[in-house]
Amino acid sequence: MHLLIADDNPLSLQFLRDAAQQLGHSCAEAADGEAALRRAQAERFDVLLLDLRMPGLGGLAVLQQLRASARAASREARALATTAEPDAALRTTLQAAGFDGVLAKPLDIAALQRALSPAGVAEPAAPYALPAAAEAMALLDDALALRNLGSADSMHALRRLFRLELEALPGEIAAALAHGDTAVLTERLHKLCASASFCGAPRLDQACRTLRRHIDGGGALSAQELRTLLDAAEATLQAL
Repeated sequence: MHLLIADDNPLSLQFLRDAAQQLGHSCAEAADGEAALRRAQAERFDVLLLDLRMPGLGGLAVLQQLRASARAASREARALATTAEPDAALRTTLQAAGFDGVLAKPLDIAALQRALSPAGVAEPAAPYALPAAAEAMALLDDALALRNLGSADSMHALRRLFRLELEALPGEIAAALAHGDTAVLTERLHKLCASASFCGAPRLDQACRTLRRHIDGGGALSAQELRTLLDAAEATLQAL
């Protein structure tokens, strides 16, 4: 099959491309919603993999505009949404909008294979349970990363991107805090959670999810919570 993969996280985009190619599919890529819409309007794809949170147009808006365009080459293509925050209400909304399934991040190559099979339907993600003690968790879990990514080559390639992401993280968080921009901070944590999960970094994944849940719940950001996240990021960077 010929796939269009749209995601603004370079690490997620590379994983989906590499995994789809390992499964025998050809791929085109888009790093934001507007680019995805242009590609899908001009080119015939069998399946669209659309991240719901992208700059400009999210995956839902991309599909809505595509389905409404009589001349779009991929107007009738099968569509799968990718998101780190699936829930029953969201799934109902996406199904009504024309999505054929929802892939919960982080996903592994087996989940992608099931979703891309002729009768495939993306399976709901199991509830994520936060372990009690972050200090007891490994910085890097190679077995987890290999299960997610499918091969050692993919693991090493994505961890190289992950290293660059972690090097830039303190400056990006500092800039968001200096401008009081909670939306930018939340989006940065959203990407970090996906990257940590894909690459098998459980301690950082937990710290990131804990901070995101606190912010999403309307809590004030404490210096200690932020320090825990940055310390986990620095330790993970050193382990890489």
